[in-house]
Amino acid sequence: MNSLLISLCQKQKLDLNNIICLQGQANYTKFFFVDGTPIIVAKTLKLFEKSLDGIDINHFYRPNKTYIINLAQVKKIECIDSVMQVELTNDIKFSISRRKKKDFISLTQSYFKNN
Repeated sequence: MNSLLISLCQKQKLDLNNIICLQGQANYTKFFFVDGTPIIVAKTLKLFEKSLDGIDINHFYRPNKTYIINLAQVKKIECIDSVMQVELTNDIKFSISRRKKKDFISLTQSYFKNN
């Protein structure tokens, strides 16, 4: 289970549970942490998404092309004119892509039901 994300966290002495979200910025990924410190890594968001597929962490989800979020860090979900918007604990707000809206609803319902 040597994923890119786990390797990065071990190298930087980071806890996966302290990640609020990952934000893709061209060929870089910016990590946002609970303590407010950001880290920028010269890897694409897609690489981190693939690395999450291989590990048993069910609380990370990619709701659109820009973010991978930690569901435990969701502060608010609301629907405005049929657009689903999410606000994270660090006040980042974004929309769920239309294609992932159904999947996100079922995932969050089961996630929040179990946690």
